[in-house]
Amino acid sequence: MSYNIRKRLKNVVVESDEEEKDFEESASDYSPSESESASSSSELENSSSESDNSSHVESSKKLPTKFRQDEDHTYIIKSDDYFSNCTKKKAVTSNNKFTDVDTSRLEQGKLQDLLSSYNVTVKHNKQLKQVAVENRDQFSKWLYILKEGFNVLLYGLGSKIKILNEFREKCLGNLPVLVVDGFFPNLSIKDIVTGIVNDILELSDNPTNVYEACDVIINKMSSRRNLCFYMIVHNIEGEPLKNQQTQTLLSKLAAVPNIHIVASIDHISAPLIWVNTQLSKFNFVWYNVTSFLPYLRETSFEESSIVQQPKALVLSSLNNVFMSLTSKTKDIYLIMVKYQLEHGKAKHYKGFAFKKLYGVCKEGFLVSTDLALRSQLTEFVDHEMVKIKRSNDGVEYLVIPIDNNVLQQFVDKHSKE
Repeated sequence: MSYNIRKRLKNVVVESDEEEKDFEESASDYSPSESESASSSSELENSSSESDNSSHVESSKKLPTKFRQDEDHTYIIKSDDYFSNCTKKKAVTSNNKFTDVDTSRLEQGKLQDLLSSYNVTVKHNKQLKQVAVENRDQFSKWLYILKEGFNVLLYGLGSKIKILNEFREKCLGNLPVLVVDGFFPNLSIKDIVTGIVNDILELSDNPTNVYEACDVIINKMSSRRNLCFYMIVHNIEGEPLKNQQTQTLLSKLAAVPNIHIVASIDHISAPLIWVNTQLSKFNFVWYNVTSFLPYLRETSFEESSIVQQPKALVLSSLNNVFMSLTSKTKDIYLIMVKYQLEHGKAKHYKGFAFKKLYGVCKEGFLVSTDLALRSQLTEFVDHEMVKIKRSNDGVEYLVIPIDNNVLQQFVDKHSKE
């Protein structure tokens, strides 16, 4: 009895699988007839009644296709989809700047008083004095190295102004010395060359071109072997001195046998500003003079958002540079200053467009070509009187990085002249 029931159930399952397979392959709308459905339902009812009387019935080994689950549901993320989704998001930016915050700033003198009033423990003070004594013990070595035709470069953690001043006072007191503060923002190679020609050599002829002036110094020192002078350069890698023109001219002067240079560096990447030809001319011997002293003077001229720059110093520096310019160059700069005072208060002020400035200067017969205007702007950029910015669409804008109040005083003074 049980064998017949199992055989009939097996036949029914096989027939249903074959019908389902044929239905899928044909992809047609198959609908069974009433007779077939009635017969199949009666057979199923009979088989189910008989299966209730049995103790165990074997389940089918293969389910119909319509009950099977799809196995390929994995989604692969493509890199193009990631970037396309990210680019759809609009970047939210703000025009607010930290410098626009209305907060009280420290005056430069107040900041210096706070920094100079630092206190160290007695133990730390003893260590600083011990380090200073060790550094002073190297003075005789430096003099010997300088006389042998080398130059001295000092490095290490801490300010080196104090140790260099002590070396100048104790070892170079009666000798001609030129001190260069490389951290001073308005310093240029022209000032250094002029100082050598006027103060050291006391020559009446001072060429305006720095290369010609440098050649005059080299020829004069080469012809007078009995004459020598020393240059002490604080922060030879400073912002106004780190350009290639200045370093090339300094290396040419350092190669003269009777010109001796004692310089210092503080930036960790300072040696990267020199190429091999410059290093071979400098001929440095490096000495570690770690002092652990704070950089008070070196950082006093740095721009800071919490420090109020003294307007008198900025105005005097601007006037000194302005007086050394030619008449046409002065007129060009005054045009830029007046334009910034008139339009600089706008919220989205970008600067004075170069093409617009060229048109104004050409109408005023100040320049004839844009190349001539660029040569005039180079002097402004070197003295940090103007900054050139380029927008996303390639337009060049000129901005004067000086407060409008100082510019107004500057215009009032020179407009009367």
